[in-house]
Amino acid sequence: MKNIRYFLLATVLLGLAGCAAYGLKASTARQAWEYKSIVRTRAFPTGNSVETAVAATEWNTWYEDGQPIAAPADPLAKVNQLGGEGWELISITPRSSLASDWTAGTTSDETWLFKRPK
Repeated sequence: MKNIRYFLLATVLLGLAGCAAYGLKASTARQAWEYKSIVRTRAFPTGNSVETAVAATEWNTWYEDGQPIAAPADPLAKVNQLGGEGWELISITPRSSLASDWTAGTTSDETWLFKRPK
């Protein structure tokens, strides 16, 4: 049993020495990433009050990396298209840019953040 331990230890040490002899080193380079953003916004009717329930409009204004794009008919298809290009969806951040009494805190836009290796 003792001989097996010494044999295994010797094998590991010889393997490490062989790697050093051939100049093999662990990579210390950090992965670089590139990012993409999709922002979609929607509006709310004006002139309403807390007592009146109103629906938001559709997510009709879209931006990709700050540039306007046509609203996709199927948002999931857009995510799948970007996934096919190597983009990974890493977050969706809702935001309320509304300040009136009846809409305060309501999500008026979202930012979708994607990343992929550079």
